[in-house]
Amino acid sequence: MKIKRILLIASLFLLVSSPSYSQDNRTIETKVADLLAQLPANNNQSTDKLMNDMLVLGEDGLTLICSRIIPAGTGDD
Repeated sequence: MKIKRILLIASLFLLVSSPSYSQDNRTIETKVADLLAQLPANNNQSTDKLMNDMLVLGEDGLTLICSRIIPAGTGDD
């Protein structure tokens, strides 16, 4: 009984902790597309999170974001 309990607790711990170690294997292009698809955000908190996620992409990501943003009415919007 004690061994089953230890195994159950260990299994639950692994299930809970494993997502925190997952890596994001998406390309920068995919990350940028996902971020831009969420704009405009519903509230300031969501907007702040998206802006922080954009900054994490670095210079290459910001350059790609800027190249994909166009003024309204000048593209296929």
